[in-house]
Amino acid sequence: MKKNILLIFLLLSSLFVLSQNQEGEKITIHFKNENRITIIERLEELTNYRFYFLESWLNDALLSGSYKNTDLNIILDDIFKNSILNYYISKDNQGKRIIN
Repeated sequence: MKKNILLIFLLLSSLFVLSQNQEGEKITIHFKNENRITIIERLEELTNYRFYFLESWLNDALLSGSYKNTDLNIILDDIFKNSILNYYISKDNQGKRIIN
């Protein structure tokens, strides 16, 4: 019985640590009628992330949004919604990079 309780405790502790590590950086940003390139440049200023993409991949659609203490992933999901782009966040020893 004690082994089961210890095992459950360790499992729950591990899950808690994993969920904390996967939580993204919180961002507060507001934009109105701005294109994706401008929004990406602002996100680069607000975070330690660098975005890598070709400008030709982005259309001239104007976007508006307001986010307060929001995961970067949620903001990126919204920015790239209705586009053909996906993104990958890399956090390695070379820094934080977002590749589109």
